[in-house]
Amino acid sequence: MVELASLLCVQEGGAAQLLRAAINWLIEHPAALSGVHRDATLETLRHSRPTMAGFAVLANRIEGALSKSTGANLEDVLQTLQMDFETAEVRMAENFALLIQAKAPVKVVTLSFSSSVLRALEVARTSVAQLLVLESCPGGEGRELARSASRFLHSVQLLPDRDLPLAVRASDLGIIGADTVFPDGSVLNKVLSVGLAELLNREQKPLYVLTTSWKFLPHQGATSSPSRGYQLTKTDHERLEHVSSGQITAIITEQRIGVPPRP
Repeated sequence: MVELASLLCVQEGGAAQLLRAAINWLIEHPAALSGVHRDATLETLRHSRPTMAGFAVLANRIEGALSKSTGANLEDVLQTLQMDFETAEVRMAENFALLIQAKAPVKVVTLSFSSSVLRALEVARTSVAQLLVLESCPGGEGRELARSASRFLHSVQLLPDRDLPLAVRASDLGIIGADTVFPDGSVLNKVLSVGLAELLNREQKPLYVLTTSWKFLPHQGATSSPSRGYQLTKTDHERLEHVSSGQITAIITEQRIGVPPRP
């Protein structure tokens, strides 16, 4: 399982992008989920990247699908999960497009790189007048988001992180992805997310989290809040921040546009 564990620990790319890569890897390596290897593979998914809930969700969904029928075809199970994941991303993007259609044209501020955010922007492109992207250091993943969004948006501006207040003032709303969504409605995302949330709240502008049910931390064995037992490593603290539910206007998923519970 060394190859899978290495894939899960890649720092580049958003959570959805890495989850997609994990599903594709399993499709290409079905032996990893066969016989004696299955338990080790599921444990690798659950524990190699605890800050990204999607891998634990994937493990649970694989286990659930296989347990429903002892004769379940592994290839069919993985193909179905892959389709479910992609469908969820599309429906989430459509929900975001419907939400901002009534507000169009809008100027949007975001940061880092998220394939979920990118997909949502593409679906909603006719409603987006301008996209303001923070570089998002360390790593500078915002550069890749800006480059990719420039393929379908007419106006994309890449800004250094120090210009966050300027970007918020110039925007109508903010959007971020999520590595993990906790049961209390808070999320983990790239550093600078808290600063973005605080400035948007101060300006009375909305912050939307774009994600799918694949990123929701499983309730079984999970704490309701990072402040109750969920610990980040030193490396995680350098790249991730906890955005409280009170700083989020709504979490947009494939299922609905939901207001997170207030503390």
